[in-house]
Amino acid sequence: MQYENFELFPTVVTRYSYDPDKIETIKEICKEIREKTPKDSPEYSTNINEQGLHHYFNQSGLSILHEIPELQELKEWSQDCARHFLTQVLDWKVEDDNKMLITDSWMNVCEERASQQDHNHHNCIVSGTYYVHREEWVHSGIEFYHQNIEMWPTLMLQRDWNDNSNKYTRRVETLYPSSGDLILWSSNLRHGYYGMTNFWEGRTTISMNFLPQTIDNGKYTFTIKER
Repeated sequence: MQYENFELFPTVVTRYSYDPDKIETIKEICKEIREKTPKDSPEYSTNINEQGLHHYFNQSGLSILHEIPELQELKEWSQDCARHFLTQVLDWKVEDDNKMLITDSWMNVCEERASQQDHNHHNCIVSGTYYVHREEWVHSGIEFYHQNIEMWPTLMLQRDWNDNSNKYTRRVETLYPSSGDLILWSSNLRHGYYGMTNFWEGRTTISMNFLPQTIDNGKYTFTIKER
């Protein structure tokens, strides 16, 4: 039979690549932070749902990209990427003199088989993860989850799970970033990853959230004080 599909309202996630000559430097800085931060430090915590997932600077009022001067260049580059994502990918209007803020940022380090429960981020517009260290085939990627799986309650048939390759029916989409990649997405998008594919320890990332300093929708405006 003759038919035509119309793909409506796609969701976008964008990858930015850091300077290859500086990736190892970021790894060494993060390794030093991990080694010098004691477990009883206020800058250290474990994930509430996963004891094998370790956080650094993940408490309210802390931000690793603000606290560690050696990460200043990565911080500024990430802000430039967030501006590009907002204005060139999502087509939001953000004036050049409207500073892009990182509202918070933190480092995540995984043990073997550690996972991250699916979640989204609040009090921000753009969220992202910079991959400090991720090895292909032995470290989990990042999963993004379909947020309106079924219109419930309603009538529905049993799904044919023998062929899960249909992009219109998949519930999960997986990306496999490399070390030095920054992945950005709209903050409402749910994401996480499975521990079953985290075969080795050491998967290390820096997560971050962004807002323009002035939020202006053309009628109502407010400005955020920078930390």
